[in-house]
Amino acid sequence: MTLRYSSVLLLVLLACSGPGAAQTAGAYRWIHSASLDVRESQSPNSKLLHKMGQGQRLVLLRSVGAQCEVREGDTPGRPQPPGFAPPLKGWAPCANLAAQPLPMPDERWVASGPLLVRTQAAADAPVQARLQQGSRVQLITPGPEEGYCEVGFGGFYSPAPDSQRGFVACRFLSPRWVATARAGEAGVPAERRWVAGAGVLLRAAAQPQAEVLARLPLNTEMNLRIQPAPDASYCAVQTQIPTQPPQDGFVACKLLARSPVAPERIGVRAWERWGAQESNPEYNPRQLFALEPSWDWMAHYETQQGHLCEGAHCPPRDPDFETERGRMRQALHGQMIAEREPPPPLRSLAELDGNEWTSQGPPDFPRQGPLAAARMKAFLAALPLQTPAPSWFRSEAELASPATPLAQLAERFNAQQRWYVGALLNPQEWAEARIERLTKPLVRVELFSDGRVRAQSQLPQKVRREWRPDVDYMCDDWPGEGFAFGDMDAATAKRNGWQAPSASPRRLFWFYSSRPLTSAAKALGGAERVALKREQHGFTRLELRRFDLDGDGQPDLLWAEATGRAAGPLDGPPKHDDPWLRLLFVNLAGQWKLLGSDVMSYGCGC
Repeated sequence: MTLRYSSVLLLVLLACSGPGAAQTAGAYRWIHSASLDVRESQSPNSKLLHKMGQGQRLVLLRSVGAQCEVREGDTPGRPQPPGFAPPLKGWAPCANLAAQPLPMPDERWVASGPLLVRTQAAADAPVQARLQQGSRVQLITPGPEEGYCEVGFGGFYSPAPDSQRGFVACRFLSPRWVATARAGEAGVPAERRWVAGAGVLLRAAAQPQAEVLARLPLNTEMNLRIQPAPDASYCAVQTQIPTQPPQDGFVACKLLARSPVAPERIGVRAWERWGAQESNPEYNPRQLFALEPSWDWMAHYETQQGHLCEGAHCPPRDPDFETERGRMRQALHGQMIAEREPPPPLRSLAELDGNEWTSQGPPDFPRQGPLAAARMKAFLAALPLQTPAPSWFRSEAELASPATPLAQLAERFNAQQRWYVGALLNPQEWAEARIERLTKPLVRVELFSDGRVRAQSQLPQKVRREWRPDVDYMCDDWPGEGFAFGDMDAATAKRNGWQAPSASPRRLFWFYSSRPLTSAAKALGGAERVALKREQHGFTRLELRRFDLDGDGQPDLLWAEATGRAAGPLDGPPKHDDPWLRLLFVNLAGQWKLLGSDVMSYGCGC
């Protein structure tokens, strides 16, 4: 098929389902006229209830002569949940309604599938997706008929990251609605089926232990050799792969579909069309989870089934919901995460530009304003960091800051990640939590105010108690007042009205390492205090502590805590000074590098 905007199939569909076509109760209808008057009765002189705009979608209730009774709403046939205002209902001329959406100027439909989406406008560019016939895309950059067009797909008219973009052959795009391919319709053989899963097994016999002939990818085309019984477990099929000879075998009937599975459609809840949000009747997070298990699709499925809904207005829940959610959790529990990310290189003192811990604000506030970066640069220059001799750490691959994401830890320490379901791992502590954990233990090194250094083996993990992608959380992952990677002193807590810390020695900082420490690890001497000038440095004083991890007398770590006026809570900076910034430098092969920083938090919210 090489026609750009039309085909025999498309012409037939337009002829049979345009304005004035037979009206089917319970179906969607779209307003194709410039506007639509919805009236109280069939009479054109009856009370005007509402004037609706072009392109909006309605549900057809019934038709009487030239008049159609319609209502606002989403899925045809689904009752309005109790507790909501009843949807608008009235009568309008059937001639102004059509069975297909009115195309928007930049809206296109895939005329023939699967349509390859490439990363660049070239025939040899990598393929990033395959779009099925009938899928809608947003035309971003038009191209010549025999060339490539840039399109957005997946989250059409939706905010990122739902939407994706790529390049497709322009000749396979239609400016009018195109029906989805379906067995027994519009020239598609009635016996045609598509594989509705990934890696579906084609077996030599209709038995679960039969020889596996092939693993079939999603949407592999095949024909039924015989019509299966309604309760059949396996279907006799023959593959219809264009580049391969037909192959007979048996496939689990529940994994066959009468239409191709289109992830770009079933993963979108709604589109913005003609100034209104139009729900997607094909939205199916349960099926997407089966194709690609993820926490996001499980959360969307739970939301769709009313798991987050409370009260009488909630929609009816799938009777198999709890069973299905249990299967989803089991599928996620212990699943390997194929995600790695190179960590950024550690920076030396000269590579810090002074903007790392500044913010905008009044110029008289030392941490803010136009002089903030200059003050911070002067503060960094005032740090007494004499060039050390090479000692314990020789490579960045041996350590990481506590703020390092798990994907970067996996890359740095050549490890893997796994997902765990809190309810299956530790229900009392992490009942509804999402847990990501490294498979390789690392050494967690902690520095204390009494000079001690403690090291213990630990599996780095991230516990997310608030992780649903469809909920806007406030203060996600906030550690509380004080420091994220250490403890504040009692005087600071009292000064700010916070709960006093324990009387035991404070933890100053911690980090990850791949090297077990020796028993000689300890602080080198006591704390060193340096006076600073607020106008010049933005701070009034500095406290330093050096730590030797291998007993050779050379400093391996330098901890610095700066005191000055902090940003404070939302109502403004406090009147007093606080030790609000901590830095940890590492002696890396004879050069000081910044390993991590910790800024004191005064609260979260708005």
